[in-house]
Amino acid sequence: MDSIFSKIISGEIPSYKVAEDSHCYAFLDINPNSKGHVLCVPRLPTDKLFDLPSEEYNRLFSFSRKVALAMRKVIPCKRIALSVIGLEIPHAHIHLIPINKMDDVRFQKKVKISDSEMQKIANSIAQNFYSGTVIDENSEPIFGASIIVKKNSNFVQTDIDGNFLIEAEINDILLISYSGFKNLELQLSNDYELNNIILIK
Repeated sequence: MDSIFSKIISGEIPSYKVAEDSHCYAFLDINPNSKGHVLCVPRLPTDKLFDLPSEEYNRLFSFSRKVALAMRKVIPCKRIALSVIGLEIPHAHIHLIPINKMDDVRFQKKVKISDSEMQKIANSIAQNFYSGTVIDENSEPIFGASIIVKKNSNFVQTDIDGNFLIEAEINDILLISYSGFKNLELQLSNDYELNNIILIK
């Protein structure tokens, strides 16, 4: 099942991307209820949210939580509201909407935001995330490696392809570890895509 969201995920249609991992993709809604309105979608093309396999369903909500926490840092609002409707696009998705009043979440009033401002908002959210791939000396992905932000113990594990997405900031130190391999510490810069991180036995 192909949808406009599938084309956005593949890059066929451009978007204001704020985050992605191996299973999910988040981008700004181009017809937003409020400034910073984000859509989180699974890469697996599935029409109805509750038809997602359990693992993909849980991944989508875990991913959406990370995005919401990043939004809260940069979008002034009282709450980040979560809404699931799904009638407009046959591809499961979650709305994350910064709200200050109930009208912000009713989908009856929309706000107009310039392209340049949309890109600025997307960048400000995206800069709360670092992504990368952990591999061994033979360039094989390491599944289940631990990634920890030392200052606050924020923690994720790599997926089956060795990929991860973690909330962190410039100059934070990541501790990367896996049983049987030497621990690695990595200080973050403004390069938000870490590419291949090699662990050595």
